[in-house]
Amino acid sequence: MNIEDTLLRRLAPQYHVRAIGRDDELGLFNLLTDVAASTGSEAPSRVGVHQVLERLGERLISDSLLVLSRTGSVVAAALIFLPPVSGQDDVASLLVAVHPNDLDQGLAATLMDWMEHRVREASGSCHTLQSMRMSCDPESLARVRLLEQQGFSPVRYHFTMRTSLSEPLIEMALPPDLNLVPWAIEYSESARTAFNRAFKGHWGLPHVEAAIWEQRFVGVPQFRSDLSWLVLFMDEVAGICINWGPLPQAEVTLSKRGWIEAIGVVPEWRGRGVADAMLTRSLNGFLNVGLTDAALDVDTQNPTGALQLYQKHGFVPSKREAIFAKQLD
Repeated sequence: MNIEDTLLRRLAPQYHVRAIGRDDELGLFNLLTDVAASTGSEAPSRVGVHQVLERLGERLISDSLLVLSRTGSVVAAALIFLPPVSGQDDVASLLVAVHPNDLDQGLAATLMDWMEHRVREASGSCHTLQSMRMSCDPESLARVRLLEQQGFSPVRYHFTMRTSLSEPLIEMALPPDLNLVPWAIEYSESARTAFNRAFKGHWGLPHVEAAIWEQRFVGVPQFRSDLSWLVLFMDEVAGICINWGPLPQAEVTLSKRGWIEAIGVVPEWRGRGVADAMLTRSLNGFLNVGLTDAALDVDTQNPTGALQLYQKHGFVPSKREAIFAKQLD
């Protein structure tokens, strides 16, 4: 009997387990929505769930599990994001969700054991793989306790920050040798290079290759080129601000929120008001198209002073998230 069979036999007999398929998108979305409602966190979007399944693609067969009740409802799920899908050569990112009605059945611990076995198995062919990571609300004591029992420890904290949009902001002036311009596709590769320079050495942000740039930043449906900005020195990209927004098609979870996905300035242009200018232009752009608030994620230990920049423009923390990690050695 292999390790997978051994682990899954620990589940109560009322459950059926299999890999996640593309046809499970709605069931997974409903599971994550119920989990979010029970924890008071933000509900997922159907589009976001679709993108997760698309990212894994054929890997769903080996790197995911779905737990179903006897009636066929989805009660738990586990997904593993190995390199390069994880976005980092040395990290496997994990996601586990258990329906609030089934929390006492040992599903989370069993699924985490299976995920660790799968990651260690994969590390045999991916010699750079060094650790597993999972995010967690640090106020969720049961979740924190489970992660610690599984050998994970907190290594970083992130804030989700939000601000309301009601009145236009006074836009920051740039030095005369710099120009703030709308996103243009012909600058995408230069913007990727600028992104890598701006975030070099930042925790959890590896060098982004062209494929990941498309898959994770500017090729996703929620990317809004009409609301994203570049700062140019002649034809050289000095700063980038990639913004996301609600999709044109209506859906139940459609919000009026703009999302600042990435804002960065290459080192030699820092201290010139570039980030200020891009941020105020972005917030005004959101307001002009009828959005009511803006949000972003920030590393609380960001070395460039990003937290202070966002606070200056009215952003306040709305959620704190801990990143837990476990080394594979």
